[in-house]
Amino acid sequence: MRKIAILILMFMLIFTTSIPAFAYKLAGWKWRDPKSITYSFHSSATNNMRTAANNAANEWIKASTKISMTYDSSGNGKVIIMGANDGPTTVDGYFKPTYEFLSTTYIKGGTIRINTYYSEKYSSTTYQALLGHEQGHVFGLGDEPNESYRCLMIPATKVRAYYTYIPRSDDINGINAIYQ
Repeated sequence: MRKIAILILMFMLIFTTSIPAFAYKLAGWKWRDPKSITYSFHSSATNNMRTAANNAANEWIKASTKISMTYDSSGNGKVIIMGANDGPTTVDGYFKPTYEFLSTTYIKGGTIRINTYYSEKYSSTTYQALLGHEQGHVFGLGDEPNESYRCLMIPATKVRAYYTYIPRSDDINGINAIYQ
């Protein structure tokens, strides 16, 4: 009888112990020095885009993560933020990384391209959510398809902006997982 009670207790402990779930997804790239990321604006960047990008970068820095993204006024930032009216496509923005020579892991820069067809109609917080999301890709985060996580990296801009326009714990945990 005692053995059965012990077996039941062990069974309950094994199958009822919570396993931590991670909402973040990784993009598969990272920076060698995540504290040296700089960004500049292409001439196509609108004033709204510049404000949203600066605010989003400041929120990532305030999140106490292991990354930094600072504005380079010379125009020679490692990440270039640009706008283009791509019309009614399925995306309002994306990040295209530039890899280091002979590397499939480390990036040295890239381009954030914002579709102004959509973005110029956004509120300031929705615009910031879009730029913060694309900056998350810059740091190495992938899209989180589960909207219930309510993090910055869910791909649907209007849903994301409803929940947040700043990095949340799942976003920060993802960054910390990349840059241990």
